[in-house]
Amino acid sequence: MSQRVRVRFAPSPTGGLHLGGVRTVLYNYLFARQHGGDFVLRIEDTDQTRFVPGAEAYILDCLKWCGLEPDESVVKPGAYGPYRQSERKEMYQQYAHRLVEQGDAYYAFDTPAELEAMREQYKTPENPSPTYNQQVRQHMRNSLNMELEAARELIAEGTPYVVRIKMPVDEVIGFTDMVRGEVNVHTSQVDDKVLLKADGMPTYHLAVVVDDYLMKITHAFRGEEWLSSAPVHLMLWKKLGWEDSMPAWAHLPLIMGPDGAKLSKRHGNKYGFPIFAMNWTDPVKNEFTEGFRERGFLPEAFVNLLALMGWNDGSGQEIFTLDEMVQRFSMERVHSAGAQFDFEKAKWYNHEWIKRSTAQRLLPEVQQVLAQHGITDCNEQVLLQVIDLVKERCTLLSDFYEQAGFFFQAPASIDTESIKGKWNEQKTLFFTELIRNYELTQLWQAADLEHAFKEIAAVNGLKPGELMLPFRIMLVGGKFGPAVFDIASIIGKEATIARIRRTLKELVPFSPEMAINLFETVAQVSENVFKHFNGKQVKDTELLSLILLRRLNSISISLSTLSSEVNNRFENEFGFGIIARAVLLDQLIVLNLVDIFTRGKEKKLPEEEIHKQLNYASKVRLADGLNQTLAYFTTVNQVKFYAISEPDQFIEKFTNKYKGFLSPDYDPNNGKSNKQPFLKAPFANDLFKETSLQPTLKGLLDVYEQYIYYSKYDHVSILTHELMSEGIFDRKKRINSISERMILHLHLTLYLLKETTPSDNYLNSLIDDFEHYHKSLVENF
Repeated sequence: MSQRVRVRFAPSPTGGLHLGGVRTVLYNYLFARQHGGDFVLRIEDTDQTRFVPGAEAYILDCLKWCGLEPDESVVKPGAYGPYRQSERKEMYQQYAHRLVEQGDAYYAFDTPAELEAMREQYKTPENPSPTYNQQVRQHMRNSLNMELEAARELIAEGTPYVVRIKMPVDEVIGFTDMVRGEVNVHTSQVDDKVLLKADGMPTYHLAVVVDDYLMKITHAFRGEEWLSSAPVHLMLWKKLGWEDSMPAWAHLPLIMGPDGAKLSKRHGNKYGFPIFAMNWTDPVKNEFTEGFRERGFLPEAFVNLLALMGWNDGSGQEIFTLDEMVQRFSMERVHSAGAQFDFEKAKWYNHEWIKRSTAQRLLPEVQQVLAQHGITDCNEQVLLQVIDLVKERCTLLSDFYEQAGFFFQAPASIDTESIKGKWNEQKTLFFTELIRNYELTQLWQAADLEHAFKEIAAVNGLKPGELMLPFRIMLVGGKFGPAVFDIASIIGKEATIARIRRTLKELVPFSPEMAINLFETVAQVSENVFKHFNGKQVKDTELLSLILLRRLNSISISLSTLSSEVNNRFENEFGFGIIARAVLLDQLIVLNLVDIFTRGKEKKLPEEEIHKQLNYASKVRLADGLNQTLAYFTTVNQVKFYAISEPDQFIEKFTNKYKGFLSPDYDPNNGKSNKQPFLKAPFANDLFKETSLQPTLKGLLDVYEQYIYYSKYDHVSILTHELMSEGIFDRKKRINSISERMILHLHLTLYLLKETTPSDNYLNSLIDDFEHYHKSLVENF
């Protein structure tokens, strides 16, 4: 093209910017960029009765959001201004009067009453809405039916008038449309349109022709609804002598609603989708209409979907960047048939664009979405990581709150209904153990968390698959979200554990009364031990020996009791598991306390700090261990029980009911006594004395020797022989490090477990784990 391409979009500032309007903008923009031309925005505000304050600024904002900003406009003037038609009033008047002088237009003085009378007079069933045309004009009050001077006198007297075009009689007007090809219209089908209104302002028909000429517009793209006005405009170009400068026209196909009618606000209200680019509130009518931006669309997606509502490049490609559209767009590929709007397809475009966008590109929009829900303090790097994790799950930008909000705030509710149907005590215990594991671990990468999760599942005889959904719901509140271990790794240890605990409490509410009943047994044991030693303190070896001895006796008694109560093999195996688990927990409590004390001494911690750690650790282990044991017992009777997450709740309930077993000055608020230990019992006293937990090899050996000596069961004799033959009791060998003491402890525990739980699947798995751990310790130390 030798002449510089200039195109224009000329909206009226009367309301929101409709989908069809934005598509017209887009096609103008693409054509101009493709040919190195200019895209002009002209505000057609000649109809002041329909002018809406704020609409002009809204239109400019919409184009900016879409990335389709004009080269010339009211805010970016060029050489062909002004860019508001209301500021070009005098230009239009001279051309209107010129047309009258030429005989191609005329003055009309008809009053509203006379026009209404004309409509009634010429109304027929075939023509229910008569217009001011070549048949009617001969019978109306206009300058065609009077001398021109008489008409001028009326004007001079202040008689209201308009200027109407005088359409030729019995002619065919034709032009070539860039979309529709040859278009021909007979003048009998066209009425005499008003060109200049009574207030001196031009109508669209005159203004669009004058402006396009003066602004040197080369191509005019507009909606199909203006096709019927094309003969009037073509006639004006000819009568004003500008035919050679007339732009090439392209009347774009309509965008249709789901029902096949032209898309309108009515469709948006009926079907629940936006039809404007951005939110719009009419300040006059106070009517709100939702926009695509606020519904959660990216501008890239919005522009992309509009481009293909009437055009394609023939390749089948659907996702285009703006640059790609500029390169491939052609008017030859624009369809003449209407394009039906499909909101589901629109959302598909948006989903594709969200998936393809970088986290950095999406960051501002996602931050805005989260801020609308009160999430404003997100770490930017974490948020970028989260966006990459969840973006493929988001169709609309608003979805990022559901898919990403839980990374930064706990879910408002938990969908426990999706868990309850298949929930059981075994899963309660699994998640209780998972909490403990996650509390102790220093490894917090997704792979580490998944490994621990699957290991604990295997130990509990559970499949990870049946635990994943509950875990997901615990963390996010529902059945959605990215990989669950990615979620846990990002939200962190504290939040992960807190959300598990919250869900457990909703699934199986804690019963303090059950805890108190359990502690009754503890209190009785404490009293018996206290009486056995006549209220005196005892050595570690005596203390631990007595504990293990009582535990072994308890095993035999409990097994014999259970064996008479169970009715099938499963419950029999289950019973063995209960007792062996209790033994294991008892020994782990001791080992844990020994470890805490030794490490505290090695780090030269203050005695008060060591005492505090021992105090808390003993309570946690005791409460957790007893609860898990009780949970196994109560499952047989279908009694719900929740393993306590806060050990101090047990202590508080215990002190209220069993004050007789406590030191007189015991303070339940800080969990320890200034003068005496927590309980009036040796096994509690020595755990709380920093001088009492200094086990040597001899001390540990004395424990197990007495343990074996006081036992009267055959399997213990066999165990003694095996231990002695392996040199475990070699007193000449001194073991000082905590690791070596752990090896010894684990070795002895293995024998105990193998002898007492030959058929329990859960404990067999534990034994395997212990053997593996034992082997690794031996190899490393």
